[in-house]
Amino acid sequence: MTRRIRLSQLHDEYIKGTEPKALVSVQTIHLCTLTKIVKKGINASNYKVYFSTRCLKHLYDKKVAEEYDFIVKNSHTAIKYPDSVYKNKPGSKRGNFLFTKEIKGSLLVVSLEVNKEVEDICSEGNAVVTVFKLRQGKQSYLENCELLWSWKGGDPSS
Repeated sequence: MTRRIRLSQLHDEYIKGTEPKALVSVQTIHLCTLTKIVKKGINASNYKVYFSTRCLKHLYDKKVAEEYDFIVKNSHTAIKYPDSVYKNKPGSKRGNFLFTKEIKGSLLVVSLEVNKEVEDICSEGNAVVTVFKLRQGKQSYLENCELLWSWKGGDPSS
């Protein structure tokens, strides 16, 4: 069942202080909603975006504390107000789309899987599968991805 709490609260209740690779209770929260133009641009059938403890635990185990805190505080902003949206690389592990947002000089990338069954809820939605910061000089990661949408001069373009 989804709950109306923030990502930082999900961390505090289920992830904080857990041992690496420890099992955690599978919980899913409604993180934010897509804007109408982004929903249309990625052909999503639902506005809602969900984030699970499974994804959060993976990030907690793999990221350094500074990056993890940045992800927890800013993921919703990158989805709700992306600078650009890319179609993910062919053959990628998971996630149909990459949402990017420059925040405090860092490029945050959110991988989103759209129109899928979201774990522990009974409906279709859009789920965050991973989030990461692209380091300086690593922007080439996005070169093989198809740019679908970006803000240019305040106007969305496709």
